[in-house]
Amino acid sequence: MTYNYIQKNRKSSLCSDSLSMQLNYNHHNRSMKIVILIQLLALFLLSCHHPTNSNRQNNIIQSKDQDIISVRIADDTLTIVSTNQIVYFPFGKFSTKRELIDGLRGLEITEENGPEIRMSYGKSRIKLFHDSEQNTFHIVSGDIRNKEIEFENGLKVGLSKSTVLNKYLNDIQLENMRFKVLVLESGLTGIWHYYEFKNDTLARIKFDTDYQLEK
Repeated sequence: MTYNYIQKNRKSSLCSDSLSMQLNYNHHNRSMKIVILIQLLALFLLSCHHPTNSNRQNNIIQSKDQDIISVRIADDTLTIVSTNQIVYFPFGKFSTKRELIDGLRGLEITEENGPEIRMSYGKSRIKLFHDSEQNTFHIVSGDIRNKEIEFENGLKVGLSKSTVLNKYLNDIQLENMRFKVLVLESGLTGIWHYYEFKNDTLARIKFDTDYQLEK
């Protein structure tokens, strides 16, 4: 009798333990499912409120031009980073003062201070620095507003936006993009061009550099 009673209690205990384990398992399983559902819901909400990587990259434009490092647009400004020589020698490369005067037609020397030269014409002005080691004139700063002053590639004030863009991005169609300023930045040296447009026409060109000289 005692033996049978013990066996019955063991079976009852085992059944109780088994039932308890099953209930715990089911509870754990349901908890895991709830956690997974919450995580999926959180990911869904995040994707709705934050742009994906592909959306963020919509402002980055790809160019096949080997001189172009990057092209990006933000707000009303299109920025092109390039290693093309036109960025740091837009009027050409000059070693002597005579070459400089002939190359920058229309501009006249108004001031000389050692290796520094200032030139102007009408509302336009430009400052250059002669690097004796390279025997080359480099732009320090400038503000071009007269259409008589022309770059080596034919760029000048008064040209349409599409014509200006074709000078630098001939493999990309950007005519429909609404921007007021085109920034041309050198990928090698510290010089920036700022092309300002009014009614899709180039109205002004400004130069800035990292030269620690009076601009």
